Amino acid sequence: MINKYNVYDYILFPNQKDRELIKKEYFDVNSFRYTLETYNKNHNLSNNIEIKGLENFLEIDELVNSDFREFIRTINNQIFYTSVVLYRMCYYYKLKDKQSIKFDRELFQIIELMFRKETVNASFEIYNIQEKMKTIIKKLYCFSSKNNGEFEKNLKILSKKDNLIYQFIKEYEQIKNNKYYKLIRKIRNDEVHNKPVIDEVSWTIKNDRNEKLYLMSPQYKIGNEKLYIGIKETLLKIFSLKQIIQQMIDKK
Repeated sequence: MINKYNVYDYILFPNQKDRELIKKEYFDVNSFRYTLETYNKNHNLSNNIEIKGLENFLEIDELVNSDFREFIRTINNQIFYTSVVLYRMCYYYKLKDKQSIKFDRELFQIIELMFRKETVNASFEIYNIQEKMKTIIKKLYCFSSKNNGEFEKNLKILSKKDNLIYQFIKEYEQIKNNKYYKLIRKIRNDEVHNKPVIDEVSWTIKNDRNEKLYLMSPQYKIGNEKLYIGIKETLLKIFSLKQIIQQMIDKK
C-alpha cells in the first residue's frame, strides 16, 4: 500500500484566531506567569537590575543571575514553550474530528499521532511548572538543600507558623490523589523510563462467519478524550498552587 500522506506535511500550528479560542475554551497557560509588582513595591525595586559600580563581567553575571527578579523573568519566559505545546495539542485534537479527516483513516492516524505526542510533551511541561514552584519557594524562604526529602521536611516545619506554606502543602496533598494528576504524572514518568504507557493498545479478537479468528483494529488503552480532559484538569489543579505561590511572592 502506498502512503498518500507525508507526516512532515502535518506539523501544524493554529492561527491567532484558533489560539484565542483555545485560551478561552481550554486553558490560558499565560496565567502561570508570575507578577512582581507588589514584590518590587515592598522592596523599593523596579523591573531593572542596577549594576552601577561593577566593571567585572563575572560579578555582573553573578549579580543578575542571583537576583530574584531575573529568576522569575526566566520562569515566565519558559511559559512560552508550554503554550506552544498546549496550542498544538488542542489544535490536533479538534482537527481530527473534521469530516475531511475523520473518514480518511491514514490522515486521521497521522493527526491522532501528533495529538498524542503533544500530550506527552504537555506532561513534561506540567512537571517542569511544578518543579519551578518548588524552586521559587526555596528561594523565597532561603532553603539551601537540593534534596527533595529535606525540602519537604523543612516545608512541614515552616507550615506550623506560615499559613501560606500550610495552604500549599494541603492543596498539594489533595492534588496528588487526583486521578487526572496521577495519569499525567504516570505518562511523564513512564516516558522518562522508556515505558511509554501512552502507546499501549488493546486487541480485540472476533470470529467471522466461518468461525475463523481475526484481529480487529487495536484501540489505545488511554483514549484521546481522557488525555485531553486529563491535561486540562491537571493544569487547573496546579494553577491553584501557582496562586498560593503568587501570594507568597507578594507577601515577601
